[in-house]
Amino acid sequence: MNRISIITLPVALLASILLAFYGREKFYFIGIIGFITLLISGASLLFTLLLSILGKIKKSTKLITVSKYTGLLMLINLLLFCSVFISSEIAHHDTEQAKTFCDSILVKVEQYKSENGKYPNSIDKVISDDIKLPIRIRSYSFYQTNGNRYRFVIPIIGPNPSGYVYESKNRNWELIDFIFDLEEL
Repeated sequence: MNRISIITLPVALLASILLAFYGREKFYFIGIIGFITLLISGASLLFTLLLSILGKIKKSTKLITVSKYTGLLMLINLLLFCSVFISSEIAHHDTEQAKTFCDSILVKVEQYKSENGKYPNSIDKVISDDIKLPIRIRSYSFYQTNGNRYRFVIPIIGPNPSGYVYESKNRNWELIDFIFDLEEL
């Protein structure tokens, strides 16, 4: 193994891990990276095979050496492509974590209603400032109410804006295809 491959393999692995975590909220970004790396990997594989065959036919060490570098490029791209699948698993975990968090504050929301006659206008009334929200709902207004009913909305980042919705009238989580079409409470 030469110096270039000793350096590039760990860098590629690190890049794929960073892309996986960065891609948790950026579906389009990680999808494009995945698609591009798949195309490059496929082209690299064909190019590597072609160079290897030509190198053996012509008994050229230069072609065989170039085919090793191309194979290394293919390996790097495959590592980057794997980050798409890792990112998907991380996003699923983040969604489940957000649902668990919302489930944990249901009692506080119901208790607030029994004490005040209506549901809180803001979720901040039932959770303290020192509680760190799960990443899936940090930048999203996940609690919605009209005073008589409430719901939690957890978006799923993807090509269509779907998400999980918990409504106080149904008291269960439902997967909704298009969360922006939710009716008013």
